[in-house]
Amino acid sequence: HSCISFCWIYFAASRLR
Repeated sequence: HSCISFCWIYFAASRLR
């Protein structure tokens, strides 16, 4: 499993915050 959706969602959520 690579960092694509999970990492993306995590990053997006952190950025949106």
